Amino acid sequence: AFAQGALRVAGRASDGDAVILFDAARWEPWAYGATNAACAAEFRNYAAHVLEVAALVADAGVGSSLFTVVVNVVDRPALLRPVALRCVYALTAIFLEHFPNRLRAAYLVGAPPLFSAAWKVIKPWLDDDTLGRTHFVSHDDALERDAPGGTSSSCSIDGSSSCSKGTERSRSRVVPATTGGVLDEAIGRGSHEVLGVVADCLRRSSSSSASGGASS
Repeated sequence: AFAQGALRVAGRASDGDAVILFDAARWEPWAYGATNAACAAEFRNYAAHVLEVAALVADAGVGSSLFTVVVNVVDRPALLRPVALRCVYALTAIFLEHFPNRLRAAYLVGAPPLFSAAWKVIKPWLDDDTLGRTHFVSHDDALERDAPGGTSSSCSIDGSSSCSKGTERSRSRVVPATTGGVLDEAIGRGSHEVLGVVADCLRRSSSSSASGGASS
């Protein structure tokens, strides 16, 4: 799990948030053990460590003790395997049980249509507050480092929608990648740093794919 580095603390945004990056292009959860249960247990321990590090990073900052989570979602059917979903469940369970009220926002970048099947499984595991802070962003939006500010419209991958104003712990949404929308609200006070992390992640993933490093 540590060798893959798919889940890691990427740094701290200007507002003090710890930025957690989950790069699915590098993730191979089936390699963690001989059985699905063993893989999930290994990933749970790994995820707990990463979240503890994120808490230390956030708490050491000034003005924030929150997390911003960026997930690079890729079109890899292998990640719909039961072992991957068990690992995701372990991650969400740890987060909700041991790090409540820590999430400022979670950004799922570049979710392909195939991800809707996984989202139907994952969504019931999340509480309403976490769902309200989960946003779908297209690759193009993530690579645009300068996002304009303003009021956002909300649209989830399963088609539900609403409109809201930003708050201190932003509940703003973005139009999902599956509809090719644009990012119409900056991601809090640390928006450019977070978008920079996403952009760098996508560029590295593209380079890995070109060289055969990202498996499907």
